[in-house]
Amino acid sequence: MIITPEQDIEQYTRAGWWGRETLYDVFRAAASTAPDAIALVDPPNRRDFTDGAPMRLTWRDVSDRVDRLCCELLDAGLRPDDIIVAQLPTTCEFPLVYLACWRLGIIISPVPMQYREHELRQIADHLGASAYIGVRRLGKTCHASVAAALAEGHATLTRVLLFGDNVPPGMTSLDDCLCQPADRERLARHETRHPVDANAVATIIWTSGTESRPKAVPRTHNQWLVSRRLMTDAASLRTGCHILSPRLLSTMGGISGSVVTWLDRAARLVLHQPMTLDVFLRQIRDEQIEFTSAPPAMLHELLKHEALLQGIDFSRLRHISSGSAALSEDVVRTFRERHGVEILNFFGSSEGASLAATALDLPNPGLRGRYFPRYGSPQCVSTQGSARYVQTRLIDPGTGETIETAGQTGELCFRGPNVFSGYFNMPEVTTRTFTHDGFYRTGDLFRIAGERGEYLEFVGRAKDIIVRGGINISAEELESLLISHPAVESAAVVGYPDDKLGEKVCAVIVPAPSAANDPLTLQALCEYLLQVRQVAIFKLPQRLLIVAELPRNPAGKILKAPLRELAQQAADATP
Repeated sequence: MIITPEQDIEQYTRAGWWGRETLYDVFRAAASTAPDAIALVDPPNRRDFTDGAPMRLTWRDVSDRVDRLCCELLDAGLRPDDIIVAQLPTTCEFPLVYLACWRLGIIISPVPMQYREHELRQIADHLGASAYIGVRRLGKTCHASVAAALAEGHATLTRVLLFGDNVPPGMTSLDDCLCQPADRERLARHETRHPVDANAVATIIWTSGTESRPKAVPRTHNQWLVSRRLMTDAASLRTGCHILSPRLLSTMGGISGSVVTWLDRAARLVLHQPMTLDVFLRQIRDEQIEFTSAPPAMLHELLKHEALLQGIDFSRLRHISSGSAALSEDVVRTFRERHGVEILNFFGSSEGASLAATALDLPNPGLRGRYFPRYGSPQCVSTQGSARYVQTRLIDPGTGETIETAGQTGELCFRGPNVFSGYFNMPEVTTRTFTHDGFYRTGDLFRIAGERGEYLEFVGRAKDIIVRGGINISAEELESLLISHPAVESAAVVGYPDDKLGEKVCAVIVPAPSAANDPLTLQALCEYLLQVRQVAIFKLPQRLLIVAELPRNPAGKILKAPLRELAQQAADATP
């Protein structure tokens, strides 16, 4: 499936940013480098959250298992351009499924493990998905039951394939298929008849913004691979290095920062199911990790409790990437001065926007925590390859006029070969998301900074989203669910600051007249969202405020700023 405009393909190919190599081609090259080297390592606590013993797979093992998985996908009737929904924890199976799909030309749409029937049905309907790949269980949740409810009566999603023990009848056991020999001649014939184009869609990932439903972001092999050196260059990663990934592999950061970097460096990818701190630190020690990622709150917590870092070989662990929240100068400076570790600051979106503040470009810790190179401007000086092909622009959110004045806040826009071409089957939303000359509007507010205007400084979000633990939550989606409750007259959802998660969710409701004598509780509201609306647990509000009316402007739009202040005051008043 090729949906990228022909003029973009011609432009970026002629410029040398795009080519013919696919993600599976990069895997083949990596696997041939050292076939018997360890390629993938499971979390040591795997049995705590899903079936199966922890695995350590060589590149040869990975290649063999991908062959067998490809045969099973073909046996299930899946063909190039079919779309599968993949809901998998951070274990070795997830990269195997990616590789099998990329080899066969099947489009994989990864979704968070937290999604339940509400979100999954929206996604499967929107995509016209043919199959669901998942696990029998995650923790105490039976995902086989979730998958069965999703597939029951669905118009297109008729096949369910699961990893794990005791897969129910009517569903395919992928563990069983991995015990069967692969028909490699069949696979060779398939690849000859159905070569995969590097401009074809490889993945459709999901992002939440101002829309009431998640938005589908298609990304091609070329769009992933153009940024393959982003982490490699920023962290000076060697071939065969050891990377610890605590990222969700269903996200932009997980695919680009972990999976693609793993392939590019023929690295050892050590997987961590987010987030168990003692296991995470043990993996750093035991696996001799050279590069990993951690949110700002965790970095701050580690510096407050230095004993947690005992035994870590900081002669090997030299770089940690971070992002999704403000990064303090003290954290960047202390990790460098005390441990010799450089903290790298990243900004990005599922649509492909990305900025990197590295030790090479911003050696001053105070600047690195606040600023990013202003890609595409004449003043920008950066060692990052993306600085050569990404254009950025600030515009007035209301008028769309370009902003060139330092200190003036504007919406950040991107254009380049790493940026997606538009949302899948959402033409109206796509039109609103791009400027007339093809710049993607991120919905994030920045301002020009630096003596020469060489930097961009993050200010805030224009979109009405809450970022809880690095995961975007659409306020509009939650509001639409809350007002369906019979005891709710009207509702608004806002975020309030939290030291560990970045933000938490607060629901502000006006009770329905019929509920005046029986006020709704937070527990009852959450039970309704979970049990009746089948909403993912990470979206549940942590605080409930009941008000007589919601503040509105003259046009009737709800004013979120005073509600955020109320939520903050309520949080401050709670011991």
